[in-house]
Amino acid sequence: TPGPEPTSDTVLGDWLARGIVVGRRPLLVLVSERGFLPAVIPARGVKDLPAQLADLLGDRLRRLGLDAADVDAEVDGMRQVHVTGTHDRRLLGLAVEYGHMAQAGLPAGWTDQDLPNLEARLANTPCLAGSGQAVFPRHAVPALLRSSQPPHRIDNPTA
Repeated sequence: TPGPEPTSDTVLGDWLARGIVVGRRPLLVLVSERGFLPAVIPARGVKDLPAQLADLLGDRLRRLGLDAADVDAEVDGMRQVHVTGTHDRRLLGLAVEYGHMAQAGLPAGWTDQDLPNLEARLANTPCLAGSGQAVFPRHAVPALLRSSQPPHRIDNPTA
């Protein structure tokens, strides 16, 4: 019998990836389990995605202007990747919605340089995802990362 599926110990949790096509170009929409942060990347070299995931998502977190130590701690935790399916209907629903918004939100003739702007718009979209309260990923993710106090971090160096 197979053992239990590993779970993420990072602040943002597991990530779901879903493929979409916009303007005949394939993209991946990624959504974090906690905070519902969207990332949209070209679907090139998908077989290499597990090895590149931490760096791609680190770039996404840096575009939010987050504290470098918080980003580095989260990225370090993402280096161990386990690829599996999901039964989390919240994340599947969010990925589908983000995909529809990406299809509607990218201009005709879009390029990879348009993706960070799209991600920013998606991150400012309220998400309910069964929680009953609106979650704005742009605000939820920094709060989650700030609330995590890894042992190597010193908040009050003068104490």
